[in-house]
Amino acid sequence: MRAKVAEHWDTQLVIYGSGTLTQLHANAQSAVVFLRARALTRPVLKVFQVPFRHPDEAAVVKDFERLLTRQGGRGEHGYVLREVPSPEQGLYFDRFDPHILQRREDLAGFGAVNELGDLFTFHRTAFSEAALQRGKQLTSPKDPGAVRIVRPRDIGRDGTLAPPSEETQWASIPGDLQLAPGGPGDSPHDRPGRGAPTRLLHRRGHRRAAPCRRI
Repeated sequence: MRAKVAEHWDTQLVIYGSGTLTQLHANAQSAVVFLRARALTRPVLKVFQVPFRHPDEAAVVKDFERLLTRQGGRGEHGYVLREVPSPEQGLYFDRFDPHILQRREDLAGFGAVNELGDLFTFHRTAFSEAALQRGKQLTSPKDPGAVRIVRPRDIGRDGTLAPPSEETQWASIPGDLQLAPGGPGDSPHDRPGRGAPTRLLHRRGHRRAAPCRRI
């Protein structure tokens, strides 16, 4: 359909909005497309998204009026494309939004992307304090099989763990549900007294740790 339209028409403006059509759900999104008969020189494409229930409608109107005079760049609610996408590409708002494209470029600087399943083994066993109490798994750090429960505030910005405190909890957890050696927690602070490394458990759903480097 888009290819057939592009043979005879140039798309000049696309306006998206939610809640603009009566007798439809407020989340239903509509699009208005403005076309011009195909010419030798193709116009720039302007895309605008009407914000839903914006507190300052006059500001939205002014932003739209500024977009109509633009030949490039981005406003608060819309942007201009100097290079018009091919008919095979969809024109939904986020696809060519300069802000989103810039964020993608920034994220690319973090390096390779891996699926979490390739880095961690996830267990859906609940390790909340209430569940541990019901299972009578809470214990003392003097227990040879004690596992330290690591909370988010126990982990410093540099990736090290704070020493155990009076608030630190310990539990008896099966070995296959504990963090693996070489991951977070393999440090002097995590040795409860007999020289053996403390086995760690994350309270909000355990994940087995693999050696990692900080970005």
